[in-house]
Amino acid sequence: MSTDYTAAIEIVFEDDIFVIVNKPAGLATQNTQNPKKPNLYARLQEQLNLREGKTVYLALHHRLDAATSGLVLFCKNRKYNKYVTDLFREKKIQKSYLAIVDILKDESLRDHWTIANKLKTYKIRHFKKAKSSNKGDESITEFNLIKRNGKKALVECRPLTGRLHQIRVHLAESGLPIQGDFHYHPQKQKGELMLHAHSLAFIHPVSKQEICIKAELPTYFS
Repeated sequence: MSTDYTAAIEIVFEDDIFVIVNKPAGLATQNTQNPKKPNLYARLQEQLNLREGKTVYLALHHRLDAATSGLVLFCKNRKYNKYVTDLFREKKIQKSYLAIVDILKDESLRDHWTIANKLKTYKIRHFKKAKSSNKGDESITEFNLIKRNGKKALVECRPLTGRLHQIRVHLAESGLPIQGDFHYHPQKQKGELMLHAHSLAFIHPVSKQEICIKAELPTYFS
């Protein structure tokens, strides 16, 4: 499946402060080394500008790997940039991902488990990867088994830190690589990466109520 770069970006939630969108797989979150390559930030900026008839302020506070689909939060009011930054830094925003994994080590798959180690990034040619290393940065992910079907499973992933490729590395190094993960699956699988940023939950700075946003799984997950 290829990404339709001309299609409108799906807006899942929007108010005067935030806009949360459902990023399609294959679309970079922001500018890459190739300035001509489409990216989510530029597409959304263009879409909002056309809708409003003026330049809309838009700040990006987190990102997804290009191959990962799902929720990305933007701030539309610069007054609240620090609030959003603090949400992520102080781990006050709950992020949940869904992944379909291949079960290469049965003993690694449990109902609930947590991986806490250190991850170090390194560069290969024009891209970066990550691996476990005592010289790396703290990384913690909680996992919940949702459903098992033979030698594959649907797993919920809750990252408590935000390291590069954190979920992908934690699962792959545990013998539960994500299907379609060319970089970390031992079979170097091609096709769609079966990793989706499914939900975001946080306290709204004005209403003080919890906002919980979910994005439907892409059709290829079924």
